[in-house]
Amino acid sequence: MTDAHSEEIVGALMMCALCDEDETTTTLVDGVCGDCRAGIDRDEASGATGDVPDTFLARPRGQLDVAARVAELRSAAGRGTAAVPRPRR
Repeated sequence: MTDAHSEEIVGALMMCALCDEDETTTTLVDGVCGDCRAGIDRDEASGATGDVPDTFLARPRGQLDVAARVAELRSAAGRGTAAVPRPRR
């Protein structure tokens, strides 16, 4: 027979996602404290996005010519180039 340890959560404490301030010392809005939110707003206003991947940014993505990109990657890898298909009409 194994000794099964049972655990019980008796409380929870919310913390800022960026600086770990807890909800007992500051007000959290959407998981971020006021100081960190001000920093986020300042960075967004200046156009700085930090390490946020382009897929998470709220802006339309530019059109990508997939066939040309594949040809570029194949050439860089030394695998030769495949014929680039004609654009669809």
